[in-house]
Amino acid sequence: MSLGSAYQVPAVVGAVRALDALAALDGEGATLSEIARAIERSKSTVFNLMATLEVEGLVVRDPATRRYHLGARLVPLGAAAAREGRPLASAAARAREIAAEEGVAVAVAQVVDGNTAQIVESATPAHGLHVGITIGDRYGVFDGAIGKSLLAGMPAADCDRLVRTARSRARANLIDPDGLLADVARVRERGWAASVGELDESTAVSASVRGPGGEPVLIIAALGFASQLPEERVAPMGERLVKATESVSLETGFHGA
Repeated sequence: MSLGSAYQVPAVVGAVRALDALAALDGEGATLSEIARAIERSKSTVFNLMATLEVEGLVVRDPATRRYHLGARLVPLGAAAAREGRPLASAAARAREIAAEEGVAVAVAQVVDGNTAQIVESATPAHGLHVGITIGDRYGVFDGAIGKSLLAGMPAADCDRLVRTARSRARANLIDPDGLLADVARVRERGWAASVGELDESTAVSASVRGPGGEPVLIIAALGFASQLPEERVAPMGERLVKATESVSLETGFHGA
C-alpha cells in the first residue's frame, strides 16, 4: 500500500530525481544548472543535494567541466538490487509457464517478514475462467496454503508456540491446532502446502523459494476452482511447484535447505 506524498521527504525525493536525471544521460553528466532544471528545484537546493551525494560517494564532480556523474558507490548497490530482483523475475517466469500449461491462476508472493507474504506478481491462463488475484494482497500465517508455507518456514518451536497461542482467533483452521501443526509438518516433509476453500471456494497449492539461510523469501501459489484443481490434481501440482521453486533457487544462487 502506498503511503502517499504526505509521507515523502522532499530532500530524499530531490536526491532520487537527481540520480535519475544523471542516469538518463548515459554518462554525459550534467551541470548544477542542468540538474536543477531537470528536477525543477532551485540551484541552491540542488547544490546542497549534490554536495551531500558527493560526500557519500553517490555522485562525482569533474572539476574541469563542473559536470556531475554517477558515483562508484552506486555499483555495489545496483548489483545488490539486481541480485534481489533476480529471484522474483525467475519466479514470475515460472508462474507464467504453470498458468499457461495447467490452466490455473498462479501468484508470486514476497515474504515481507516471517509472518506475512504479499502478492507481487500474478499470471493467468489465456482462456477460460480463473480465480482472481489482486496484486498487493497480504496473507498471514493463518491464511490458507500461503499461510502454511509461512508456518513451515519457521523453526518448529516458534511455529508450535504461535499456533497454540492463537487459539482464540476466529479462524476455521485454528479450531484444531494439533491438526494444523500436523499439516505443517507434512508441508516441511514434502515441500508444498494445500488449502481447500481458501478464496471463493477455490483450492490453493503453494511452495516456497528459500533464501541462503533456508528462510522463505518467495511463495509461488497455484489457485483454481474445485473443477480446475480437484483432489487428484493437488499433489501433482504441489510437486510441480516444488520443482519450480527449486529451479528458482538454483538459478539465483539460493541453496537454502
